[in-house]
Amino acid sequence: MIIDRLKNAHLYYCLGERFEKGLRFLQDNWNRIHEFENGIHEIDGRDVYLLMRRYETVKLMDAKTEAHKKYADIQILKEGRERFGYQPLSKAGKMLEDYPERDVSYYEANPEFLTLQDDLFVIVLPEDAHCPDCACNDVPEPVTKAVIKVRVTD
Repeated sequence: MIIDRLKNAHLYYCLGERFEKGLRFLQDNWNRIHEFENGIHEIDGRDVYLLMRRYETVKLMDAKTEAHKKYADIQILKEGRERFGYQPLSKAGKMLEDYPERDVSYYEANPEFLTLQDDLFVIVLPEDAHCPDCACNDVPEPVTKAVIKVRVTD
């Protein structure tokens, strides 16, 4: 997992052309990202796309730790804050549910948490189990999040 501020996104262009496209999209559209409707917005077809989300964070007991096989995520909040959990997939427990058609699997896990807010972004790769959408202090609140999905395998 990578954690940094949007102003430093250029440091991660070296991860590849698709990551650069996704990070540049965030940088170029950050001031108007809230104008995008919920849902999918293609940046480079299905290789790089924006998944815009508006939702209420959930209590930790209702959160799920997930991982993806085909896509990496670049997650950043435009409004609100949330606890974001991370654990190496190799240290996560057994797989609880698997949805290959949605590129998501859920795991037993005991992640470490950080607070995602302002222009702090995270990049999670297929080897990163992550627990997004968690309420700070277990009090749900509304957030607006941009998730850039970057295809890393076919």
